[in-house]
Amino acid sequence: MDSGRIIAQLDRVCLQPNAKSLSLPIHAGELIAVTGATASGKSHLLETLAGEASPASGKITKPKETHFCGDPVFPRRATPLSLAKASLPRGDSQRAVIVLNALQLTDLRDEPVARLTPGQMIAASLISCLVPEIGLSIIDGHLDLLDPWTLDGVMNLIHDDQETGKSFVISSNQPSLVEQCDQVVILRNEEAIFAGSISELLTAAAPAELIIDCADPSAVQAMVDPFILSAKQSPGTLTITTHKGQAVAAQLLTHGYGAVKLVVLKEPTVKEALLTF
Repeated sequence: MDSGRIIAQLDRVCLQPNAKSLSLPIHAGELIAVTGATASGKSHLLETLAGEASPASGKITKPKETHFCGDPVFPRRATPLSLAKASLPRGDSQRAVIVLNALQLTDLRDEPVARLTPGQMIAASLISCLVPEIGLSIIDGHLDLLDPWTLDGVMNLIHDDQETGKSFVISSNQPSLVEQCDQVVILRNEEAIFAGSISELLTAAAPAELIIDCADPSAVQAMVDPFILSAKQSPGTLTITTHKGQAVAAQLLTHGYGAVKLVVLKEPTVKEALLTF
């Protein structure tokens, strides 16, 4: 996988006139989440990226192999198998089998989509985005509506496709999904109020707390003092807060050998971090 290759780009894109712009490169093999409260602009941003809507300003570049799953619309008499075959570039029947299996639709492959349950229809609506093995797939909220068993299969397929360079942009309000992504964009009033990696999200939300079991708290504090926001010493224990929780913990365990017995790192969860915006 060529993870350094940019396959799509949002360049100073504004969804509304005079709104704050968003610049975002999308690399090969990346999974990017777009999240935000109701009516924050998630669907609008994904439609704009897919070419289904035009930005108020800015430029979007995307690969020819861009696939968009928006509001589910099915051809008359469509079946899961016919939808899969329609998305196959070279008649690769094995790929159809893999995708239908991930979506829990193998036994229903010849059933008319109109006769499926609502949950099965949502799964069927993902076929056109999951069958292609290259390019960029854009999924607008569908993953949030899947049952846990189907979601697990779909996410395994997505992660496998990332390994071969396929990229995904999804909208989701599920922290457990956002946590699996390489980058996250948080929207409010059709503006991006955050765009960055999950580690950057956690850092921006709140400082991490480290509880350090050590013989000499003063000596240990001196080792990481430049990174500390606050510190509290007690016999055998040093408690600090820092915006570089994982890096400080790694430094203590690497360079504090002997002096540091145990480090407990407490960081905000993705859910807690999202709710700070």
